[in-house]
Amino acid sequence: MKKIAILFFVVVSGFAFFNFTSHPQISLNQTPDGETWAMPENVKTVIDNSCYGCHHSESKNVKGRLKLNFDHFGKEYSAVKSASKMKEILEVVEAGDMPPKKFLDNNPDKALTDDNKKLIADWAKAEGEKFMGK
Repeated sequence: MKKIAILFFVVVSGFAFFNFTSHPQISLNQTPDGETWAMPENVKTVIDNSCYGCHHSESKNVKGRLKLNFDHFGKEYSAVKSASKMKEILEVVEAGDMPPKKFLDNNPDKALTDDNKKLIADWAKAEGEKFMGK
């Protein structure tokens, strides 16, 4: 009986070792091609000014934080979810739905210029494609 238990332990240990050492996983902060996710400084400046206030982990705007959280890119969002979020960013920016009019009534300095919209749209499209491995 001891031989069977020892054999079982050796087989299970070997299987666990093989699974954990021979199959590297893509980190959540990497695209399928292994690129680390990072936001370019010019995009970060626009996001910080017009978007981040409502879309980060400590935001009091629960709806905004839950819909999109920039702090989750490279951490909690998987590559597929990141690509989906990039598509959503592209759509709402192109449609002119963000920042919302109600917010802009009190914070006109947070409005996106046409150049800002193009910058974010181009970035979101490119990042979405990277996360999808295109």
